[in-house]
Amino acid sequence: MTIEDETGVANIVVWPKIFERYRQIVLDSRLVGVHGRVQFDESRQVIHVIAERMVDLSHYLTALAVPLGPEKMALTGPRQSRWDHSLPGSRDFQ
Repeated sequence: MTIEDETGVANIVVWPKIFERYRQIVLDSRLVGVHGRVQFDESRQVIHVIAERMVDLSHYLTALAVPLGPEKMALTGPRQSRWDHSLPGSRDFQ
Protein backbone atom coordinates (compact mmCIF):
# COMPACT_ATOMS: atom_id res chain seq x y z
CA MET A 1 0.00 0.00 0.00
CA THR A 2 1.13 3.58 -0.56
CA ILE A 3 0.11 6.78 1.22
CA GLU A 4 0.83 10.35 0.26
CA ASP A 5 0.54 13.74 1.90
CA GLU A 6 1.96 17.19 1.25
CA THR A 7 5.45 16.05 2.33
CA GLY A 8 5.73 13.03 0.06
CA VAL A 9 5.04 9.32 -0.30
CA ALA A 10 5.39 6.47 2.18
CA ASN A 11 5.10 2.74 1.63
CA ILE A 12 2.84 0.73 3.92
CA VAL A 13 4.40 -2.69 4.38
CA VAL A 14 1.74 -5.27 5.22
CA TRP A 15 3.35 -8.61 6.01
CA PRO A 16 1.28 -11.73 5.20
CA LYS A 17 0.36 -12.42 8.85
CA ILE A 18 -0.98 -8.86 9.29
CA PHE A 19 -2.72 -9.00 5.91
CA GLU A 20 -4.59 -12.15 6.89
CA ARG A 21 -5.61 -10.65 10.24
CA TYR A 22 -6.93 -7.45 8.60
CA ARG A 23 -7.89 -8.89 5.22
CA GLN A 24 -11.46 -7.48 5.17
CA ILE A 25 -10.25 -4.01 6.10
CA VAL A 26 -7.49 -4.03 3.46
CA LEU A 27 -9.78 -5.24 0.69
CA ASP A 28 -13.07 -3.51 1.53
CA SER A 29 -12.24 -0.17 3.17
CA ARG A 30 -12.26 3.12 1.31
CA LEU A 31 -10.17 4.82 4.03
CA VAL A 32 -7.72 2.84 6.17
CA GLY A 33 -5.91 3.90 9.33
CA VAL A 34 -2.55 2.21 9.86
CA HIS A 35 -0.72 1.89 13.17
CA GLY A 36 2.85 0.68 13.03
CA ARG A 37 6.56 1.42 13.05
CA VAL A 38 8.13 4.03 10.79
CA GLN A 39 11.41 3.18 9.05
CA PHE A 40 13.63 5.38 6.89
CA ASP A 41 16.42 4.49 4.48
CA GLU A 42 19.89 5.94 5.06
CA SER A 43 19.12 9.06 3.02
CA ARG A 44 15.78 9.49 4.85
CA GLN A 45 14.18 9.85 1.40
CA VAL A 46 12.32 6.53 1.45
CA ILE A 47 9.77 6.03 4.23
CA HIS A 48 8.15 2.73 5.20
CA VAL A 49 5.41 2.19 7.75
CA ILE A 50 5.46 -1.42 8.94
CA ALA A 51 1.78 -2.13 9.60
CA GLU A 52 0.93 -3.65 12.97
CA ARG A 53 -2.78 -2.75 13.20
CA MET A 54 -5.29 -1.49 10.64
CA VAL A 55 -8.61 0.27 11.17
CA ASP A 56 -11.51 0.94 8.78
CA LEU A 57 -12.08 4.70 8.81
CA SER A 58 -14.38 4.81 5.78
CA HIS A 59 -17.19 6.33 7.83
CA TYR A 60 -15.18 9.58 8.02
CA LEU A 61 -15.41 10.08 4.24
CA THR A 62 -18.95 11.43 4.49
CA ALA A 63 -17.50 14.45 6.30
CA LEU A 64 -15.66 15.45 3.12
CA ALA A 65 -18.96 16.21 1.40
CA VAL A 66 -20.35 18.36 4.22
CA PRO A 67 -19.21 21.94 4.92
CA LEU A 68 -17.35 22.08 8.23
CA GLY A 69 -18.70 24.06 11.12
CA PRO A 70 -18.26 23.63 14.86
CA GLU A 71 -21.15 21.18 15.05
CA LYS A 72 -19.69 19.02 12.23
CA MET A 73 -16.12 18.69 13.51
CA ALA A 74 -16.47 15.58 15.69
CA LEU A 75 -17.83 12.50 13.97
CA THR A 76 -18.42 9.57 16.24
CA GLY A 77 -19.32 6.75 13.88
CA PRO A 78 -20.75 5.66 10.56
CA ARG A 79 -23.16 8.12 8.97
CA GLN A 80 -25.26 8.16 5.87
CA SER A 81 -25.66 11.34 3.91
CA ARG A 82 -27.16 12.45 0.65
CA TRP A 83 -23.59 12.81 -0.68
CA ASP A 84 -22.61 9.17 -0.22
CA HIS A 85 -23.15 8.54 -3.93
CA SER A 86 -20.48 11.13 -4.78
CA LEU A 87 -17.72 9.32 -2.91
CA PRO A 88 -15.51 6.92 -4.86
CA GLY A 89 -16.02 3.22 -4.35
CA SER A 90 -13.41 0.95 -2.83
CA ARG A 91 -10.85 -0.71 -5.07
CA ASP A 92 -11.12 -4.42 -4.44
CA PHE A 93 -7.98 -6.30 -5.46
CA GLN A 94 -9.41 -9.79 -5.44
